Amino acid sequence: MSRFGIHVSIQDRIKVSPGSELWRVKAFSWVVLALYGSVEVGVIFNSNMIFSGGYSWRPDFISYWLSAKMALTGHLADSYHLESMQQAFAHYFPDSWGLVNFNVYPPVFYLWVSPLAMLPLVPAYLVFMGVTFWGYGLTLGKIIPLRYIFWPLVAFPGVWATWFQGQNSFLTALLAAAVILLLERGKEISAGVLAGLLIIKPHLLIGILLLMIFRRKWKLLVVAFCMALVLTGVAEMVFGSVALLQWIQSMKANSLNIEDSTAVLQQVPTPFAYMRLIGASLAFSYLVQGIVAVLVIALLGLIISTSNSWALIGSAVMISGFLVSPYFGIYDLAWLAFPLAWLSSHGLKNGWPGGLKPLLGILWIMPLVFQWITVLVPTFIVPFVLMISLVWIWRQCQIECQPLVENLVSSDSTS
Repeated sequence: MSRFGIHVSIQDRIKVSPGSELWRVKAFSWVVLALYGSVEVGVIFNSNMIFSGGYSWRPDFISYWLSAKMALTGHLADSYHLESMQQAFAHYFPDSWGLVNFNVYPPVFYLWVSPLAMLPLVPAYLVFMGVTFWGYGLTLGKIIPLRYIFWPLVAFPGVWATWFQGQNSFLTALLAAAVILLLERGKEISAGVLAGLLIIKPHLLIGILLLMIFRRKWKLLVVAFCMALVLTGVAEMVFGSVALLQWIQSMKANSLNIEDSTAVLQQVPTPFAYMRLIGASLAFSYLVQGIVAVLVIALLGLIISTSNSWALIGSAVMISGFLVSPYFGIYDLAWLAFPLAWLSSHGLKNGWPGGLKPLLGILWIMPLVFQWITVLVPTFIVPFVLMISLVWIWRQCQIECQPLVENLVSSDSTS
């Protein structure tokens, strides 16, 4: 029995012991790892992200690091302005050039990352990404033993996207998955505390909030809200109320930046972004996103209310948030490692339902396919595959629930 209550039996270990199928998965992972690695390294050295004059980082981590520098000097509020961030970049890297955006994260986030500003940029990046990836891998190991998924994990394109952008997706994904694992074990208080920590990226809370509501976990909801409120209050005391107000104002500017920038929209795999890329109006794009969101919420409600399998529920929760929110980046698809692990574990323990193995393969390779295709032509591949995945999970819930219903009916008739 693991600390999160996930049991991996000897039989399960035998099922995934080294064999022809496991080695095919490993071999495919090695091929993708080699291809992806060579392409990404080439991009780095040919786009002036690193050059002899110094470091010029495009990854989003540069914004964290510069904002953390400002936070340590009591000027976090300035990080929410593009001009201040550009001046800070020029100050710390006078011999380099690079893309830098204004800070889009709430002051709460800098309670976590401000100490990193005491390190130089590259060590800070390696510490942040290394520690969060370590936690991400450990949390995945609570679902399925890491020795069986090591190569698919390190070759997973969602992982690579997060590393090269310097994003916090490992952190947010492990928090969301840990909430579900703890909730499965009945530890609502602990789950609520971790859910409250996700205030660092509020729009990714959608799936977790829907789980709380559909499962009627009101205690969990209250604890999460109180935790988020306390953290916000602490951040306000540490960084000042001006920083909080500037963050709230920056959300509108960030929305405008996403809505009107083709370069940004190409990295936002949502129905809203796809509609904008093919020339739809802003209002119609939001309408399409809203229709998809309503369908997804209804489908998620059916899954949560009919299934007793936390593997299916957890997968549906972590997938659904990507279809409800109009804003998330390609790097956030690192979250999909958890549905991949849950669905694989479900198949290993209960047999492989029809269509599951191809679905897992498509989900695994999807971030890479999206990254390479979207620069040439707008593609709806991510929302389409995620919606198909949710429908498959819902259908599997119906199949697994049917014998239970039949047994109840037969027992009632016998009595």
